[in-house]
Amino acid sequence: MDRRGFLRSSAYFTVAGAGGLLAACGGSDDTPPQGSFTFPLGVASGDPKEGSIVFWTRCAPKSGSEEVELRLEVATDTAFTQVAGVVELKALPTYDHTVRAKLTGLAPATRYYYRFRAGADLSPVGQARTAPGAASTPAQMRFAWMTCQDWSVNHWAAMGMMAAEELDFIVHLGDYVYETVGADFQAGRAEPAHARIDLPDGVTIAGGARYANTLADSRTLYRTYRSDPRLQALHAKCPMIVIWDDHEFSDDCWQDHQTYDNANQQQTSRRRNATQAWAEYMPVDWGDVSFDLNKAGYDNIRIYRDFRFGTLMHLVMT
Repeated sequence: MDRRGFLRSSAYFTVAGAGGLLAACGGSDDTPPQGSFTFPLGVASGDPKEGSIVFWTRCAPKSGSEEVELRLEVATDTAFTQVAGVVELKALPTYDHTVRAKLTGLAPATRYYYRFRAGADLSPVGQARTAPGAASTPAQMRFAWMTCQDWSVNHWAAMGMMAAEELDFIVHLGDYVYETVGADFQAGRAEPAHARIDLPDGVTIAGGARYANTLADSRTLYRTYRSDPRLQALHAKCPMIVIWDDHEFSDDCWQDHQTYDNANQQQTSRRRNATQAWAEYMPVDWGDVSFDLNKAGYDNIRIYRDFRFGTLMHLVMT
């Protein structure tokens, strides 16, 4: 099966054009009542192009673990009367109830508002701007750059300051999560609002630190990090273009080898688990890059890609 066929059939990634998707939003007699579903991690958008944006959320049932039918609604106004697109989606437990949809056919250099609807429950509203057209030269664009957001010791107050600024796009250079908890370098308390993370299947190494090993561990990291309201506010404010560094898998790692000691232990399954969780929780355009859960090995993903913002900037994510 080709990559696009796999992604679409698995409901992992949905591509939809704005044309022909205009629809009125309304309920019916069998609509689940308000409070049936939750959006605990807010909303996010990413990988902006001049005619497309990727939209993301996690929608889970209030109780149980069944799949959730929901829809993405995108408009050019906050009242959602000027609808640009509606995409029907399913949040599956297979992917931790995360969904991502790429809406194409959008206008360049335009601000859009978006939300998700499940039954009578609505997500928070996010906003996202498309990139300027290829031939245009905007007078300026405002980017924020961030990296290394360790849950325990780094200064998350900076996110609140960023969210208060007028930004067009955010570029995240990696270490979105840290795979260890309780390591020596994480002993400080620079972020007092964050409680210690308990990994369900974590492995203890020398010094008492525990590292994420299973898919459940990695998902726990992303769910915990994304629960912070300041990070949610940044994601809702503007699209984020993300790449990973080492801590998404293992400190100073090499391919699928961990290097906590000189054993240089190969951990292919652990690397694949970390990769899947990253793919589930990042608003990445899987129409541009590749990810195949059916492919064996650690190299079942390719994330390098590039973006153009008119003639002003060519951004290459290596």
